[in-house]
Amino acid sequence: MLRVAFAIACLVLSGMQAQAQSARSVLDVYEEGPVWHMIHVRTGPGQREAYLDDLSRTWIRQVALAEKMGFVLRHHVLTKWPSDPDDWDVLIVEVFPNMAAYDSFWQNWARVDAQILADREQEAAAMKEVAAARTMLGVQIAREIFLRPPR
Repeated sequence: MLRVAFAIACLVLSGMQAQAQSARSVLDVYEEGPVWHMIHVRTGPGQREAYLDDLSRTWIRQVALAEKMGFVLRHHVLTKWPSDPDDWDVLIVEVFPNMAAYDSFWQNWARVDAQILADREQEAAAMKEVAAARTMLGVQIAREIFLRPPR
C-alpha cells in the first residue's frame, strides 16, 4: 500500500513539474498595447446629429491637436441604435499609447484647450450646448493586448 501511495505521489509531482515547464509567462502570452478611453453617450430624441455637429466643431480639432502632440494615438466615433432606454448611441474613443500617457491626459489636454479655445467663456458655452444634447452614461478604460502564439 505504501508503494502505491509513493508511486501516485511521484506521478503527481512529475505531472506538476511538466506542467510548470510548459506554462508560459504572461509576457510570453501577450504584449501590452495602447489604452482605450471609451465614453458612452446617449443623445436626446432627435439630438444625435446636433451632438455630432458640436463634436465636429470643437472636439475633433482638440483631438487632432492631441494626436499631433503625441499623447493620443487615434480616435474613433461610433454610432448605433440603442437597444433600450439606458443604452448608448454614440461611443467616443480616444486611444493612448500607454497608461502613462493616459494618466497625464488632463494635464496635456489643458495645453490643447489653451490652443483651441479662445477663452474659458467659449469653453463653458460649448459645454453647455453639448450637455443639452446628451447624457453621459459612463466611461470605460481598456488596454488592448496583442496575443503571441506559443513558441
